Amino acid sequence: MTRPSELVMPVVLGAALSGCGYHLANESHDPLGPFEIAAAPAGVPYAEAIVAAEAGARAELARSGQLGRCRRAPCAEIVVEILRVDEQGEGVALARTEGVPRARGMRITVIGRARVRSSGETQRDTGDVSVTEVVANEPRTRLPGDGPERGDPVLGELEKAEASRRAARRLGERMVRRILGSPEPSSE
Repeated sequence: MTRPSELVMPVVLGAALSGCGYHLANESHDPLGPFEIAAAPAGVPYAEAIVAAEAGARAELARSGQLGRCRRAPCAEIVVEILRVDEQGEGVALARTEGVPRARGMRITVIGRARVRSSGETQRDTGDVSVTEVVANEPRTRLPGDGPERGDPVLGELEKAEASRRAARRLGERMVRRILGSPEPSSE
């Protein structure tokens, strides 16, 4: 049989810990949060990158416990905007048979910005943030009688689109970390 003093101790301990400012190590309390993600008007023709950046921002907010729906009047939202997507050839070399430069890969850089908007005013801004992804072009084996060695153009476009989606998702995550004041991993 439990004594009344044994039941009182957990209640007193729980009340004391909750009042002393104790928080979980990974818990994030932002005075403006929880946040919703909102899209800025599309300024680039890369719909997949826009959607991927928003998905990355939502995922990072969920990891930090700050993703929510606005239930109160001054609603805080993070507006995610893709400013541009840059493509640059990597590993450019002369093709042996044609003597023209060919890129061995592609560097995709997605540049964006995020703002916290509350009560119609901008509370925080990340400034321009960029993430880069590099994709290698798969060389196609050349059979006798074929023309010059070239990669599949359709496969190349699909690889570029997938690289821009991956970079945009990482960009959304990075922008939310910057908004919340979280340290950024050194590997990015």
